[in-house]
Amino acid sequence: MSREQSSVTSGQTAARQAPPRMPPYGVIQFASFYQGNEDLWQFMLRTHVNLCESRVATPVSEAWGWGDRKPFEAAMAAARVQVEASHKVGVKAMAYVGYHPIYGDAAKRTGIFEFYDQRWNQYEDYLGPRPPDPIEWAMRDAAGKPMPFSFREWHGYYICMNNPYWLQFLNGCLHLLVDSGVDGVRYDGPGGGLCWCKFCRDAFAR
Repeated sequence: MSREQSSVTSGQTAARQAPPRMPPYGVIQFASFYQGNEDLWQFMLRTHVNLCESRVATPVSEAWGWGDRKPFEAAMAAARVQVEASHKVGVKAMAYVGYHPIYGDAAKRTGIFEFYDQRWNQYEDYLGPRPPDPIEWAMRDAAGKPMPFSFREWHGYYICMNNPYWLQFLNGCLHLLVDSGVDGVRYDGPGGGLCWCKFCRDAFAR
């Protein structure tokens, strides 16, 4: 075997045996929490978690809307304290955003529809002017009907990721999450399959 061949072979062997390169930001120890837990901080310290996603870290809900502004502001202040506490133990905080459902009954005006009717105006500094009704944000089937969504005891509608009214609402949610102090957001979704809404059909035609 020539010196050149030996050098190539040795290099290939070393490459196979070398451990994977560590990303520049280090090793991620990730944990996701979907409900509050008084032992959260002890768990993160014990397991060396450095990135935590929590459904309970902020009061922002892209699927339901929120309550009145004054208690919401108090919950946001509490969220900032929680995020700051995570930073003190070396943990980055990440929020969750579901990019597929809105919950509530359009006819009974529950869930997101109740928020739209009664409290949207309290959050116009984040959400902007009230867009068309949330039922207009929904994905549509081939017959043009809103596509229902169900998960456990929760029911609502799939939202269309191309819908500008939904994107306006989502943008406001993200601004609120930034103000809560979180370091990032994880999108979950989209889902629901094909959409026949006017926005998707227009985009397909282009």
